[in-house]
Amino acid sequence: MFTALLNHELTVANPHEAMDTCYRMVFYAMLLITLALAWLSRPAGRATTTASGNLKWLYLTAWYFGVAGDWLQGPYVYALYESYGFSRSEIS
Repeated sequence: MFTALLNHELTVANPHEAMDTCYRMVFYAMLLITLALAWLSRPAGRATTTASGNLKWLYLTAWYFGVAGDWLQGPYVYALYESYGFSRSEIS
C-alpha cells in the first residue's frame, strides 16, 4: 500500500496532489480505526433509556461541530500570528 503511494508521488506532477492523497488515506484509515475501537469499547448489556440516548446524541452532535470548527480555523492561526510578525518557529 505504501509503495504504491510512494510510486504515485513520483509520477504526480503536482506534489500537493500527492500530499492530499496521502492525507486522505491516513485520515480515512484513522477514522475507521477510531470507529472500530469506539464500537468495541461500548458498554455491553446496559440498556439505555430513550432520553439518555437522545441526550448523548445531542451532546455528540454539538461536540462534533465544536471540534470541526476548531480544526478548520487551525491553518488561519498561523497566518494571523505571521501578520503580527511572529516566525513559524515561534508560533509552533
